[in-house]
Formats: sequence, structure tokens, C-alpha cells
Amino acid sequence: MNYEQFEQELKFNLLNNNAKKLIYKLAEAPYRFISLLSPLNFKTKLEQAFYRSQENKYYKYLSNFAINIFAESTYEIAENRVSVSKLIPNSDQQYEILNAKFTFSFKDEYAKSYYFIKQRKRDTYSANEAIKIWDKFLFDIELAKQKYQDYKIIGILWFTDSEFKNNQTYYNSGSNVENESQTNISAKYGYELFQDFGLHEKWIEVELHLEKFKRQNYDDFLEFPDLDKDPEALEALIELSKSAWEKLNSPMPVYMAIRSAIFNEADENSNLFKALKLRDIKENMVDEDELKLAMMKMQNN
Repeated sequence: MNYEQFEQELKFNLLNNNAKKLIYKLAEAPYRFISLLSPLNFKTKLEQAFYRSQENKYYKYLSNFAINIFAESTYEIAENRVSVSKLIPNSDQQYEILNAKFTFSFKDEYAKSYYFIKQRKRDTYSANEAIKIWDKFLFDIELAKQKYQDYKIIGILWFTDSEFKNNQTYYNSGSNVENESQTNISAKYGYELFQDFGLHEKWIEVELHLEKFKRQNYDDFLEFPDLDKDPEALEALIELSKSAWEKLNSPMPVYMAIRSAIFNEADENSNLFKALKLRDIKENMVDEDELKLAMMKMQNN
């Protein structure tokens, strides 16, 4: 993928639905932003939630890009969840369901190989944390072995950031290949995940694109949306459930504080008052065009 396409896709992921998500969070969980248990004020908490969401979307995009690298090669993307029914010891034929969830998985049907990838940002864990992470990973891979007994199982704990390798020696000592049970377990860093498949140059290209993107586009995805004027925020207010809308407009102190902080209640063109009118139209409309027309008129005012 060339840089221009990469930049376009990443911007789309980072810039869409930001205002909507914030409106939903404010209506559903106001205590996350206004609480005696936090020393931070409302604005700081709201911005904190926004930036955290941007980080998560950024990281999610990278995860999806990794999946696409394998999908565009000869591998088939597979279910990333594994469930196994196991007899409870000393029970009267009672079973429990054991579950494992991986970040993504893919398979090579011709080679009868199943790959399960657990992704983490970086290896900065303490020794005790690393042991817990590795033991849980081994447990999950064991479930995959039981589920797909006709396949060779390859489990890879993948750290996306290759700069930090606090526990590489420990993971390497725990890596193993069990020929009889057809299992291979290892930890990989950065492009190493793709190296055995001859796809590492694709990930190195991604890292170069990321460096360029961060040099050029910081301001694009750090701009906090104006919830009082943003069209996306207005759409979210119109789409809120009746109960969520009533809570947002209730006399409860927490919601009064939220309205005062994000809406200009002295401005009839505030999204809050526009939403009030449009929700009434939506409730009584004959067809959707009536709502769309009303929204267009308000936006042109």
C-alpha cells in the first residue's frame, strides 16, 4: 500500500464518529467525567476519554492492517475465539465450557496448520506479569489444540512495538516445538511476526508509513470536537434512546453540569435545542425525508 492510501484510511478511522461516541458516553455514564473520586475536572476527563479513544482506534487500525497482510496472502482468516467443553472432575457427567480469545487467527488448509496470534503493545512487563501472561497464553493454546486436533497449532505472542523486550529471554526459554502433538509456541516482536511467512517487508513498510504520518498529521486527530455545533453530535442526540435523552435533560446535578459545560443554553442554534426539535419531528414524521429536510434547513441557518 502506498503512503497516500495508508494516510487516507488511517485518517478516516481517526476522524469519524468522534463526536457521536462522546455524546453516547456522556448520556450513558456521566460518572466517568464528573466524580468526587477523581481530582480532574469535567473538561479534562472528557478530553482524556477522547484521546484514549483516539489511541485505541489507532492501535485497532494497526491490528486490522496486520490481519489484512495475511488475508491478502495465501492464508484464510479464521475464527479468533475457541470454546471447548470439558468434563468437570468428580461430577456426575457435568461439563463446563472453557473459552479462549485471540487477537486474530488464520489457517493454511493445505498444510493443515492453524495460527493463533495474541497481540500486545509492548513487552514492558515485570517478571511476575510476564509469567502470568505466558501461562495464560499456553492455557489458551492448549484449548486450541483440543479444538482443532487435526491441525498443527502455531501460537504466537506478538508484541507490536519491537523496541522493548524486557522478557525476551524468558519467552524464548518457554518457546517450544512439540512434534508429537503438532504444536509450536513462541513470542515475536514487530516485523518478526511476518518474517517466517516472507511478509516482513510489508510490516516494515507500515512502520515507515507510521513515522511519516506522525510527523505530518498530529493536529488532524487531536482536535477535540465541538459537541455544541458538530453535525455528528447532533445526529447522536437525535438517535439517543428515549431514556438516555430524558436522563441527559434531567434536573439531576450531574446532567445539569454536563449540559452547562458542553452546550450553549443561551443559543437557540445549540445542538441541544436543535435535537429537541428534530426528535419531535422524528417521532411524528411520515417518512425519513421529512427529518432529512428539517436537518438541512437547520444546518443552512
